[in-house]
Amino acid sequence: MIKAKDNKIYQKFLYLIIQSKNFLKLAESKVFGTKMPRTSWEILKNYKFLLPPLPEQQCIAQILTQIDKTIEKEQKYKEKLKRLKQSLMEDLLTGKIRVNHLIKEGVEDV
Repeated sequence: MIKAKDNKIYQKFLYLIIQSKNFLKLAESKVFGTKMPRTSWEILKNYKFLLPPLPEQQCIAQILTQIDKTIEKEQKYKEKLKRLKQSLMEDLLTGKIRVNHLIKEGVEDV
């Protein structure tokens, strides 16, 4: 668990900083050990980032959290559609659903 020493940083904002691509890239570059790879907490201590006022940090964290929830919801919906497509393709390929009448109707319309 990581916690700021004082109340100058909003915990959720700190979490988002640690989850950022830049921080993770830096942490991965400092990994040591072979059996159990690990990194040093010194990275966090020495990592420099802009620190807006506390109300702004809260606002940023709230907006980013909402965006993350929306992305997660859309990814779940996409996976659901992929499964539905796969199921429909299986029905078509196994002949469970016939489409011959659709082909004939399409030719007549042209």
